[in-house]
Amino acid sequence: MKRLFVVLAALLAFACDETDECRRLDRIKTENEEVLHQAERRAAQAETIEKRMQSMKAKADEVFADLGLDQAEDAVTKTFEARAKENGATVERGIDVGGNLAGGGGTETQWTFEFSAKSTSAAWATAEKLMAIPPLARLIGLSPMSARGRYRLEISRGIVDRAPMKVKPTPLPKLRDPSEVASQFGFCGADEKRAALAQITKKVEELTPQAEALSVNLPLAASWEGLYKRAEVIRDIEEESRRIVREVLAAADSAKVKVKAAGVENDIVIVELIGGKKERGRVEQAMPSKLVEQLQKVEGSGTKVERLMIVNRHAEKRREAKEKLEKAIEKQQQQKGP
Repeated sequence: MKRLFVVLAALLAFACDETDECRRLDRIKTENEEVLHQAERRAAQAETIEKRMQSMKAKADEVFADLGLDQAEDAVTKTFEARAKENGATVERGIDVGGNLAGGGGTETQWTFEFSAKSTSAAWATAEKLMAIPPLARLIGLSPMSARGRYRLEISRGIVDRAPMKVKPTPLPKLRDPSEVASQFGFCGADEKRAALAQITKKVEELTPQAEALSVNLPLAASWEGLYKRAEVIRDIEEESRRIVREVLAAADSAKVKVKAAGVENDIVIVELIGGKKERGRVEQAMPSKLVEQLQKVEGSGTKVERLMIVNRHAEKRREAKEKLEKAIEKQQQQKGP
């Protein structure tokens, strides 16, 4: 009898020891809990990020509508035709191959207006009516056609690329399956461990839709934000270019200096004056001092023609920010090494 008790005690002690089954289940539990924590962290941010994404999308849609960027080209043409009629002008739609004074390359649509005006400033006033926003148009050039007060205005459409946004959800790490661990005889609590693992699986499954939605809405929010900000930047650059042209042409009229042409090339405003350095000096004297500070020093562009080149500060800031970002990325890549 005594020997039987010893054997039973030994068996009980062995059964209560941590078995290989329990050790493996504990490792699976640790891994699956990390997946659960990740799902909880993602799900906790999901609602906030979704609201931000919807807000950025609404903002982008609003800006595009305000600037007429979502209008069909035929609708834009009809708008310009109506304005031409209201202002005693004619307009033709054409295709510019290889870029234009507004910068860039490729093929794009441009519109050419012709109208009469008593002075360059008056011509510019008409031009601003013809290319009022919306829709957003980019100034190419304004130039007199003859001594009879006829002017030609060329513009192209302001474009912000709006590529389809297709973002695939990033799945959570795969849960380990406790069924891969075979059951063993023992009393280490394997059944309780399996029940706990089943609860973890259930919670992860409940949180998965929100967790995966976060991985979609986060980049979408950034994309929509970038979209509307690019649209606003293009608008700001264009409005600044128009302001510069307006002030230079007003100065030329005040100085009684004739203008050969005014336009925009690579976001730099170019105004060609008929005359020499004397006429240029009179125009610069009539210009606002801040605008004179933006002048680039250039030689005369030809016989009896002086060219004024004025930096668009909005465009300059954008270029500087882009260069700074590119340098930061390059430095980061160098630090990482090959």
